[in-house]
Amino acid sequence: MNISTFDIKQRYAQLTKDSTVFSYLGNLSTADLNTVLKSIELLLSANYSSKGLQKKLFNLLIEITQNLYNYLKSPVLEDRTEVFIVVLECENTHKIITGNFLLSREIASIRSRIEMVNALNNEELKELYRGILDVGIPSHGGGAGLGLIDLARKSGRKLSYNFEEIDEKFSFFTLEVTFANS
Repeated sequence: MNISTFDIKQRYAQLTKDSTVFSYLGNLSTADLNTVLKSIELLLSANYSSKGLQKKLFNLLIEITQNLYNYLKSPVLEDRTEVFIVVLECENTHKIITGNFLLSREIASIRSRIEMVNALNNEELKELYRGILDVGIPSHGGGAGLGLIDLARKSGRKLSYNFEEIDEKFSFFTLEVTFANS
């Protein structure tokens, strides 16, 4: 597929048809990040009476949005910095789906980290999280590489993902985090 034929807006429109609680399509500058997080916070407090659900959803959205923001600071992405964030409410679950461009050469590393996280149970995830905190090795985005682990821990479920090749240099990465409403 050629980058000129890949349409992030079309992909976003396909996801936002049903059960959409929140959606965002655009770039994520510092100002955009703050606006998105404030919008999410207001939406949650206005639409959910359960403080536990508000907190869980907000914490997951903060983590996933900050991961996107940190990744997009890379100058090698050139002008491919548009992302989407979609929150869907399904029967007894919520899904957070994000999409962003990335360098195709990074797929193997990201895939292996997601597969490693998905292979661990909750206790193993907790131990890995603590171990990384203790060592403090910076990741590509400048953090300690805790984002995927944290998403799996907080959601209590495996992470779903997809990589779609755009051209020889770029691919499109979709990450889906699902969690129970209770």
